[in-house]
Amino acid sequence: MYHPRSRNARRPGALSATLLPALLAALLFTTLLPAPVAGAAQWQPVSDRQVRHLHVLPDEPPTLIAVSGGELATLTLPAGGWQEIPVPLDATSELDDGAVLVPVNPEVGGLWVSPRDPEHLFVSSTYRYRVERDGELIFEDTTGVLIESRDGGETWEPVAGGRQVQKLASAPSLPALLYAGLVSPRRHPDPPTLSRFEPGDREEVILALDSPPISGGGELAVDAADPGLVYATSSGVEGLYVSRDRGATWSENVPEALIRALVAHPVLPGLALAGTEGGAVWRTSDGGATWQELAGPATAPVTDLDWDPLVAARAYAVADGVPYATDDAGATWTALTAGLPGGARVADLVVDPADPSRLFASLEEGGVWQLDRLLPAAPCVPDETTLCIGEGGRFQVRVAWQDFENAAGLGRTVPLGAADTGAFWFFDEENLELVVKVLDGGPVNGFHWVFYGSLTNVPFTLAVTDTATGEAIGYRNPERRFASRGDTTAFPEGGYGTIPPEGEVTEPVVSTVSPSPCLPGPATLCLAGGRYRVEVEWADFTGGSGVGTAVPVTDDTGLFWFFRESNLELAVKVLDGVAVNDHRWVFYGSLTSVAFDLRVTDTVTGRQLLYRNPPRNLASRGDTTAFPAEE
Repeated sequence: MYHPRSRNARRPGALSATLLPALLAALLFTTLLPAPVAGAAQWQPVSDRQVRHLHVLPDEPPTLIAVSGGELATLTLPAGGWQEIPVPLDATSELDDGAVLVPVNPEVGGLWVSPRDPEHLFVSSTYRYRVERDGELIFEDTTGVLIESRDGGETWEPVAGGRQVQKLASAPSLPALLYAGLVSPRRHPDPPTLSRFEPGDREEVILALDSPPISGGGELAVDAADPGLVYATSSGVEGLYVSRDRGATWSENVPEALIRALVAHPVLPGLALAGTEGGAVWRTSDGGATWQELAGPATAPVTDLDWDPLVAARAYAVADGVPYATDDAGATWTALTAGLPGGARVADLVVDPADPSRLFASLEEGGVWQLDRLLPAAPCVPDETTLCIGEGGRFQVRVAWQDFENAAGLGRTVPLGAADTGAFWFFDEENLELVVKVLDGGPVNGFHWVFYGSLTNVPFTLAVTDTATGEAIGYRNPERRFASRGDTTAFPEGGYGTIPPEGEVTEPVVSTVSPSPCLPGPATLCLAGGRYRVEVEWADFTGGSGVGTAVPVTDDTGLFWFFRESNLELAVKVLDGVAVNDHRWVFYGSLTSVAFDLRVTDTVTGRQLLYRNPPRNLASRGDTTAFPAEE
């Protein structure tokens, strides 16, 4: 992952998870490098291009996508130029009466990206067209079109034609469900409409609206979890409307003000913000049933809003072209202007979903800027979604996940009794998904180190914050990947390095031993009702070796430490996947790069799997064909 706080890249050293004296041995394998660059606390330019409809894709390295010069384009940081994505808007079509419709210089006008499927893009265009027969002009007019791509712009399909798209929102939990505000071209008398486009055949449903009608030019937002919970406003009309049945019926809600910006939280259900013409911000936490007026960032119109996906109390706003942040649910706001050109006006302000402390802004006068924000330095307070680990609980750890059905949520914490290490579960408290630890590697290279091992292949964003300094790092796990990471240059005194690549896994060695009952002991875990015996042997970089010490956690999951009790190195779980593929599954997540042999034995059949991790390799694995059900 490219971390923009490090403009001068640093090569990572060897990834040893041991402390002194083993830390000193790791120094033999660590490349000592120049002093780190101070963490950026002000905006930095990344492009001088004029863009609109700026979005950040949840990628490593970060990728921007926007409309620029009438084209759809992407920019992958830190290097490289904008790359155009072809959008088929200029195709000539034959009408029923033999006439030909010819687009005249069509351009991309609007861009929307599905919140949980970055490959699902929506593009609108409004353009002049000519109707000709035998080369003779019959008439010309203005029209509009909405098209979509489900493969990142490789192919496109039509959604709606003949109208101009003013606003659009797709349901995060059901990306194929679409709400759009539409305006008819000049020659058509139809009034503006708010429509719903169904998944599949894209049937359009013009929504039933109360009086005054919700016009196509208003604001739109859809709840994080409920695709039927929609917030909408009418252009130029005070008030806000809420529907809980996909737009079939609507109720008028406060605030009784002209709404200029509207956004639902990307992960947490029921949360939404509305920014007003007068500079106030209103917040709901119950799906629009009630609203609370917050102290707005300014007395000027609030034209843009965005959330931190991991923190309900942290949001961002643009008022009169100035970007602001709140870290206390709107009680106070701080202007984020350091580094921006004098008089610059922000058009779009977006949070990077892969690293929520990283912001991007497009300026009205042109250019894209990036801010790696220093968060408020305050003691870490543990709760059901927040781990406080490392020395004195100094490092705050949160994670947001998304499953393959587009459900999302925050990871729930599992303190493990080790000051340096904690875990999260996503779906079931008996089923741990992620283990994280922060170590003081100062004696080796002057950095605090972050290690994590995943026991899941669903996508997640992990955010680690040093509450003593406010510096934060985000790590993104893409879907269908098991990953362990060891960042040995995570938190220095004033800088960042690059994040090391993930390790590799090899196929397990299969053998058969004599069946015998599992007896839990200091070096043995008995998982999945005691049927599976789990043991591990390790070897460090100095020639030392030993067996892992077992730490039972749940019936399915356990941990091992190698060198000291507070420094957990390996997480293992065995799950019953018979209902899915007639196998029982083995998952492990490594928090160390020392060599180890992990043995998992079915005590009923005697089938034994040996997973080998070579030295200086940091890897996680999900083996979904480990133990066939018929055995």
